[in-house]
Amino acid sequence: YEIGMSLQAIDDLFDIQEDIDANKINLALGKFLEENIDISEADFHSLDDTFSKKFLEKIVESAYHGFFILSNNGFPISHSDAKQMLKKLFKLRGLEQYVEIIK
Repeated sequence: YEIGMSLQAIDDLFDIQEDIDANKINLALGKFLEENIDISEADFHSLDDTFSKKFLEKIVESAYHGFFILSNNGFPISHSDAKQMLKKLFKLRGLEQYVEIIK
């Protein structure tokens, strides 16, 4: 669940405007609204890099927790394996500039 929600949150971060236009629920928009009262000036086509990095750091932390749960229940995955998988997923999603967030 935590891994899946993390991946959905990553997708939502880069689809905010599309989801707003389609009147869809968006996890990143919810977090943005939580932190920023006034969204009238927000440009969701080019989000503030600080917000994006902070959001992604929390998402990566949540994904790691999901992998930790799997590992504790006998699934053979290490932190290093999870790290490699997240880096590949970021690259597949076109997020190479954010790979350094994954530690």
